[in-house]
Amino acid sequence: MHEDGNAIKAVSRARFEALTFSRHPLASVMADDQEYYSDPNENVLGVLTLDTTDRDWVVVLLGRDELGAFRAMDVEINIRHIDEARRILLRKIQEYVETGQTVFPQGERARKKNEIFRPRVAESELHPYFVVLRDGEGFSPARGIIEEIAIVYVDLDGNFIQQFQTAGFNSRLWELYLYTYFHEELFILEDITPPDFTCIKGSGGPKELDRKSGVLSEALRGSRYAASRWGSGAK
Repeated sequence: MHEDGNAIKAVSRARFEALTFSRHPLASVMADDQEYYSDPNENVLGVLTLDTTDRDWVVVLLGRDELGAFRAMDVEINIRHIDEARRILLRKIQEYVETGQTVFPQGERARKKNEIFRPRVAESELHPYFVVLRDGEGFSPARGIIEEIAIVYVDLDGNFIQQFQTAGFNSRLWELYLYTYFHEELFILEDITPPDFTCIKGSGGPKELDRKSGVLSEALRGSRYAASRWGSGAK
């Protein structure tokens, strides 16, 4: 690693996962991540992972796309030794940093960038809890995580941010929590409306889960669930 202002830094698994909600849940099944790195400004991420099928090493570099989501942009496979893989990873990160590029387009034009804290309504219409979250000094870690989640979250209704900032703050915050929960529990999320989420994991028949009920433990044992927006119970 370099000792100057362009030093590459190791990052924790928790930090890497907080930045990569765009990553498909199956990635953790097919590969065993071992080490994570980034440039100082976290514009380029790198992961050193073991292919669980071939038992060789893989280097993956991720950069922010047009919407701000981290997406894979450079992959090298079939590396025999971890030390060699680490050298390749660090070299590639440094090469990308030296270009000065901070956005790595992938042709994403299907939707607009989700800027969840950019006001969509007059200040007087903002929910007081939203204002505290947006402006409170002690809430800066929460703001950072919510911004990362919102970047990859698909707004099925087209009014998610407006409601998050106003009277729908509590419901929309709960929606983000559910999205995060399903992601971290390695469910595959399908976009559907209504209900908001269909979550697939394992095998079996579909079940509907009321997102108001908080009855989430059963989801870990099931296979296909739909998180209902306004339902009255889990089925």
